[in-house]
Amino acid sequence: MNETRGASILHPIFAVTSAMLVFSLLGTAYGLSSNLGSTIAARTESVYRYHFKSTKQGCEACHRGAKDKDFRLQSKESDVCYKCHARVDDAAWAHGPVGIGQCSVCHDPHGSEASEFLVRKREKLCTYCHEENGLQKHVAAVHSNDCTSCHDPHSSENNSLLRH
Repeated sequence: MNETRGASILHPIFAVTSAMLVFSLLGTAYGLSSNLGSTIAARTESVYRYHFKSTKQGCEACHRGAKDKDFRLQSKESDVCYKCHARVDDAAWAHGPVGIGQCSVCHDPHGSEASEFLVRKREKLCTYCHEENGLQKHVAAVHSNDCTSCHDPHSSENNSLLRH
Protein backbone atom coordinates (compact mmCIF):
# COMPACT_ATOMS: atom_id res chain seq x y z
CA MET A 1 0.00 0.00 0.00
CA ASN A 2 1.27 3.44 -0.88
CA GLU A 3 1.49 5.50 2.29
CA THR A 4 2.35 8.85 0.72
CA ARG A 5 0.31 11.97 1.30
CA GLY A 6 -2.56 12.48 -1.05
CA ALA A 7 -2.29 9.06 -2.65
CA SER A 8 -5.50 8.08 -4.35
CA ILE A 9 -5.92 4.63 -2.89
CA LEU A 10 -9.28 2.97 -2.61
CA HIS A 11 -9.50 0.54 0.28
CA PRO A 12 -11.53 -2.64 -0.33
CA ILE A 13 -14.00 -1.62 2.36
CA PHE A 14 -15.21 1.31 0.19
CA ALA A 15 -16.62 -1.00 -2.46
CA VAL A 16 -18.64 -2.97 0.09
CA THR A 17 -19.78 0.10 2.01
CA SER A 18 -20.71 1.97 -1.16
CA ALA A 19 -22.66 -0.99 -2.52
CA MET A 20 -24.54 -1.38 0.76
CA LEU A 21 -25.35 2.34 0.85
CA VAL A 22 -26.55 2.41 -2.77
CA PHE A 23 -28.69 -0.70 -2.24
CA SER A 24 -30.11 0.75 0.94
CA LEU A 25 -30.98 4.08 -0.68
CA LEU A 26 -32.40 2.53 -3.87
CA GLY A 27 -34.11 -0.22 -1.91
CA THR A 28 -35.79 2.36 0.29
CA ALA A 29 -37.00 4.29 -2.76
CA TYR A 30 -38.51 1.13 -4.25
CA GLY A 31 -39.74 -0.42 -1.01
CA LEU A 32 -37.13 -3.19 -1.04
CA SER A 33 -35.52 -2.44 2.30
CA SER A 34 -36.14 -0.58 5.51
CA ASN A 35 -35.43 3.12 5.87
CA LEU A 36 -31.69 3.90 6.01
CA GLY A 37 -32.25 6.40 8.81
CA SER A 38 -34.10 3.80 10.87
CA THR A 39 -31.32 1.30 10.23
CA ILE A 40 -28.67 3.74 11.43
CA ALA A 41 -30.78 4.78 14.41
CA ALA A 42 -31.36 1.16 15.44
CA ARG A 43 -27.67 0.41 15.01
CA THR A 44 -26.54 3.38 17.05
CA GLU A 45 -28.96 2.51 19.83
CA SER A 46 -27.18 -0.81 20.32
CA VAL A 47 -23.57 0.44 20.47
CA TYR A 48 -21.61 1.19 23.60
CA ARG A 49 -20.15 4.59 22.68
CA TYR A 50 -22.16 7.29 20.96
CA HIS A 51 -20.45 10.07 19.08
CA PHE A 52 -22.77 12.86 20.25
CA LYS A 53 -24.37 11.36 23.34
CA SER A 54 -22.88 13.92 25.73
CA THR A 55 -23.60 16.95 23.56
CA LYS A 56 -26.72 18.62 22.22
CA GLN A 57 -25.52 17.92 18.70
CA GLY A 58 -27.19 15.27 16.66
CA CYS A 59 -27.32 14.24 13.02
CA GLU A 60 -27.14 17.86 11.89
CA ALA A 61 -23.63 18.18 13.31
CA CYS A 62 -22.46 16.29 10.20
CA HIS A 63 -25.46 15.80 7.94
CA ARG A 64 -27.36 18.43 5.99
CA GLY A 65 -30.78 18.10 7.57
CA ALA A 66 -32.69 15.28 9.16
CA LYS A 67 -35.90 17.30 9.01
CA ASP A 68 -35.73 17.35 5.22
CA LYS A 69 -34.50 13.73 5.15
CA ASP A 70 -31.30 14.97 3.52
CA PHE A 71 -28.73 12.77 5.21
CA ARG A 72 -25.86 13.69 2.90
CA LEU A 73 -22.79 15.07 4.66
CA GLN A 74 -22.53 18.85 4.90
CA SER A 75 -19.24 18.70 3.00
CA LYS A 76 -16.62 16.10 2.19
CA GLU A 77 -16.02 13.57 4.95
CA SER A 78 -12.65 14.81 6.19
CA ASP A 79 -13.89 18.42 6.36
CA VAL A 80 -16.83 17.31 8.50
CA CYS A 81 -14.49 15.45 10.87
CA TYR A 82 -11.99 18.30 11.04
CA LYS A 83 -14.70 20.72 12.18
CA CYS A 84 -14.31 19.17 15.64
CA HIS A 85 -11.18 16.99 15.48
CA ALA A 86 -7.57 18.08 15.05
CA ARG A 87 -6.15 17.73 11.56
CA VAL A 88 -3.95 14.66 11.10
CA ASP A 89 -3.26 14.97 7.38
CA ASP A 90 -0.53 17.59 7.44
CA ALA A 91 2.55 15.43 8.04
CA ALA A 92 5.03 14.20 5.44
CA TRP A 93 3.49 10.70 5.41
CA ALA A 94 -0.20 9.92 5.72
CA HIS A 95 -1.92 6.58 6.18
CA GLY A 96 -3.91 5.72 3.04
CA PRO A 97 -7.39 6.53 4.39
CA VAL A 98 -6.14 9.80 5.91
CA GLY A 99 -4.48 10.75 2.63
CA ILE A 100 -7.77 10.45 0.75
CA GLY A 101 -9.90 11.95 3.54
CA GLN A 102 -11.79 8.79 4.47
CA CYS A 103 -11.76 8.67 8.28
CA SER A 104 -14.63 6.16 8.17
CA VAL A 105 -12.34 3.37 6.93
CA CYS A 106 -11.13 3.04 10.53
CA HIS A 107 -13.64 5.09 12.56
CA ASP A 108 -17.42 4.72 12.73
CA PRO A 109 -18.86 8.22 13.13
CA HIS A 110 -22.19 6.89 14.41
CA GLY A 111 -20.76 4.98 17.36
CA SER A 112 -18.83 1.87 18.22
CA GLU A 113 -18.26 -0.78 20.83
CA ALA A 114 -14.52 -0.24 20.33
CA SER A 115 -12.55 2.66 21.77
CA GLU A 116 -12.00 5.77 19.65
CA PHE A 117 -15.03 4.80 17.54
CA LEU A 118 -12.93 2.22 15.70
CA VAL A 119 -14.79 -0.02 13.26
CA ARG A 120 -13.07 -3.02 14.85
CA LYS A 121 -11.25 -3.68 18.09
CA ARG A 122 -7.78 -2.17 17.98
CA GLU A 123 -5.96 -5.52 17.82
CA LYS A 124 -7.95 -6.51 14.71
CA LEU A 125 -8.13 -3.16 12.94
CA CYS A 126 -4.71 -2.94 11.28
CA THR A 127 -4.62 -6.59 10.23
CA TYR A 128 -7.97 -6.22 8.46
CA CYS A 129 -6.14 -4.44 5.62
CA HIS A 130 -2.52 -5.20 6.41
CA GLU A 131 -1.87 -8.93 6.22
CA GLU A 132 -1.42 -10.60 9.58
CA ASN A 133 1.37 -12.85 8.33
CA GLY A 134 3.46 -9.74 7.69
CA LEU A 135 3.46 -9.17 11.43
CA GLN A 136 5.12 -12.50 12.17
CA LYS A 137 8.42 -11.19 10.81
CA HIS A 138 7.85 -7.91 12.55
CA VAL A 139 8.91 -6.61 15.96
CA ALA A 140 5.24 -5.97 16.81
CA ALA A 141 5.18 -9.24 18.75
CA VAL A 142 7.27 -7.45 21.38
CA HIS A 143 4.51 -4.87 21.81
CA SER A 144 1.54 -7.22 22.18
CA ASN A 145 0.71 -6.72 18.50
CA ASP A 146 -0.28 -3.12 19.21
CA CYS A 147 0.84 -1.49 15.98
CA THR A 148 0.35 1.97 17.48
CA SER A 149 3.24 1.39 19.89
CA CYS A 150 5.56 2.16 16.99
CA HIS A 151 3.32 3.45 14.19
CA ASP A 152 1.05 6.47 14.18
CA PRO A 153 -2.24 5.32 12.65
CA HIS A 154 -2.89 8.70 11.03
CA SER A 155 0.31 10.38 9.85
CA SER A 156 3.96 10.90 10.67
CA GLU A 157 7.02 12.84 9.62
CA ASN A 158 8.76 9.44 9.37
CA ASN A 159 8.49 6.80 6.65
CA SER A 160 6.28 3.78 7.51
CA LEU A 161 4.38 6.09 9.86
CA LEU A 162 6.94 5.42 12.58
CA ARG A 163 6.48 7.50 15.72
CA HIS A 164 10.21 8.03 16.34
